[in-house]
Amino acid sequence: MDLSGSMSGSVPALKTAADTFVDALQGTPSSMARFTFSSCSPAIRGEANAPGLVSVSILADAAAFKRTYASWTNVTAEGSTNWDRALYEPASATSQYDVAVVITDGMPTNYSLPRRPVRRGLRQRAPLPGAGERHRIRQRAEEPGDAGPGRRRRRGHLRQRRARPGLDLRHREVRRRQLATADYCQQADFPGAGAALRRLALAPCALAVSLVKQIEAEDGTHTHAPAGWTFDAATQTPGVTVTSPRTTTGDGTGAVSFPLVRDGAETAPLSVAERQQPGYQVVQQGGRNAVCTDRITEQPVEVTDDPGGGPGFRVDVGVLASVTCSVADKAPPELVPASVTVAKQWSVTTDGVLRVYPEGEQPRELRADLTLGDLTGNGSSPWERGTVRDG
Repeated sequence: MDLSGSMSGSVPALKTAADTFVDALQGTPSSMARFTFSSCSPAIRGEANAPGLVSVSILADAAAFKRTYASWTNVTAEGSTNWDRALYEPASATSQYDVAVVITDGMPTNYSLPRRPVRRGLRQRAPLPGAGERHRIRQRAEEPGDAGPGRRRRRGHLRQRRARPGLDLRHREVRRRQLATADYCQQADFPGAGAALRRLALAPCALAVSLVKQIEAEDGTHTHAPAGWTFDAATQTPGVTVTSPRTTTGDGTGAVSFPLVRDGAETAPLSVAERQQPGYQVVQQGGRNAVCTDRITEQPVEVTDDPGGGPGFRVDVGVLASVTCSVADKAPPELVPASVTVAKQWSVTTDGVLRVYPEGEQPRELRADLTLGDLTGNGSSPWERGTVRDG
């Protein structure tokens, strides 16, 4: 997120736009990381970047993520606009990102390491600042894009330098083909950018049902389901197919998604059932096995429990709906969920002087990777500091 000096007066609107984007991803198997930039990254007055992917699949997760930037004010904005460093940091992170979104109010005024100003006019042979880092991100199977009011944008500059076309998100229905190829979208103000980001988040989720699985402990607290919970989905509607089964992973969201392919049907009743694990019992919500919501209209969707008394349920999915459902199981006493989070700081002695750095702010030549043992006790896998590992 852009915290350069030109953002002074717009930081509250920036936070609101970011909130809108985060809220749109609730109820999906989504995780987010946060980066800031101005003359460098993190921004001059921004806190340390938060490169670790954290879940935003439920309300509490989204609220925790939004608290990482809630303290920003207009005073936080300072410095020039450096896209190079903005994109270098996520390109260098150990996390694997599916989408990189830049929220900015204008063209770069700085590039590389501070401070090398961008000259006015076009540089016909040099790439647009940030292009190298965008390419690095794309090489890691990611899709960068930017959104913002473009108060300082020069349209001619973008037309000659962008790698791919822009995207008009003013219309409610946006083709997924456009979303896969668009490089930027431009809005008149930050509320418009927030609305565009919400549509950007929801468009790929159309014709899909997301499901968030929670585990309830004896004291009533909930945690995300760990890897290994499998769900089956089926429909009898002609012309409609669903990708099934789907299994939770160790991404910390406890969520899965069922893509639907339909040919002409306006509504498709979808039956969903979990493969219940020994000792676990379904926790009903409002007298039902699941609670479902249409994320586009933000209205509840009626749920019918499995008539056979099993843990499953049925929900009708409309042609323009993006439905998310929440289910919960109570764990047996001997299998109460637990979680671990790893934090790191660096103690560096230079010329006899000790200085302590938070992770992400240490000298760039100092790096370390983290691995955690997997839930089965066999082997280990890379993990991001600050990211919760449920088990």
